[in-house]
Amino acid sequence: MSDFLGIVRSEDRLELARERVNMILKAINSYYLAHPASYAIVELRNIALVASLIIRSASRRKESRGLHYIIDYPETDDKKWKRDTILTPPNYLPRKRSK
Repeated sequence: MSDFLGIVRSEDRLELARERVNMILKAINSYYLAHPASYAIVELRNIALVASLIIRSASRRKESRGLHYIIDYPETDDKKWKRDTILTPPNYLPRKRSK
């Protein structure tokens, strides 16, 4: 993934990464369905899924910000991205801390 998604990115390389990771996910899922589950294959599937989410997130950001530099959009877009970029699911309940 680092071949396509380093600090400097481009839309073309994001698309190549998406295609490659989708191909990897299909192979992992085929193996997963045909063989008994193991820690290694579940972990591999999780890593590939995280890679897919990173690619999807990077593809949606049409600006450069901090260490996320995309050559197709070199400027920041403060009007569009002024809000916090931490995403929280609507059903999220924070865990209560014990004293």
